[in-house]
Amino acid sequence: MKTLLLKLLLLIILLSFCTYQGVTQPTDCVPTSGDNATITFGQGVIPTFNGAPLPSGTYIIVVFNSTSGQKCAGFTTWQNAATAIAATGANGTFEGFAPGEAYKFRIQLPNGMIVQSNNITVSYKPIDAFCDNGGTYKKDGISCIQSFAAVITSSSEDLAKGDILNLSPNPTSGLIKITPENHQFSQLQILNIHGKLIQIMPELKDNSLDLSHLACGSYIVKGLANNYPFAKKLIIVR
Repeated sequence: MKTLLLKLLLLIILLSFCTYQGVTQPTDCVPTSGDNATITFGQGVIPTFNGAPLPSGTYIIVVFNSTSGQKCAGFTTWQNAATAIAATGANGTFEGFAPGEAYKFRIQLPNGMIVQSNNITVSYKPIDAFCDNGGTYKKDGISCIQSFAAVITSSSEDLAKGDILNLSPNPTSGLIKITPENHQFSQLQILNIHGKLIQIMPELKDNSLDLSHLACGSYIVKGLANNYPFAKKLIIVR
């Protein structure tokens, strides 16, 4: 009986290592403390991506510019309903918004695609008693979104930024397809999460990869898309 229980326990442990755990917050967005402003998406505001309603489950992320690039100051998960984002500003211990500093947005779609702020257009409701500081940070300030549209085209430059390139399915049991299909992919490499080279594939047939021989875990797929470099994270499960 003890032997059976030990085997069951071992099986549960192994499954936990090979089972994908859903992302609970967007990439590179760590909750912080500080003084907050509020950004609201009221009733009737429908954010869009390429002209269609933003998919439910998309992260809408508030970002600010820093010396090390754009950083996250807050986020919400879009669920096809009115929502709000608490944007964290500086409190003396955190590098965040300064009063009057402009903020921007990026989104992370449910498939993991990230659309950067330069591809997002936002407008705000006119300043009134209930809504002020549209697009700039102020402690306890409230900004009311009037329209929010993300538009991205399938260009080589976008691919180089990782905005368009997609691996699907991801997580996968081994067989994946790289899209968009009208791009040429070459010099593909598979690395483990620590950057160690696992496999080299000079050519790609039908934009498909069979990685079923790899153990479950996280990997990096890198190479050239129309001669522009790219790198994407891939999770293999069983």
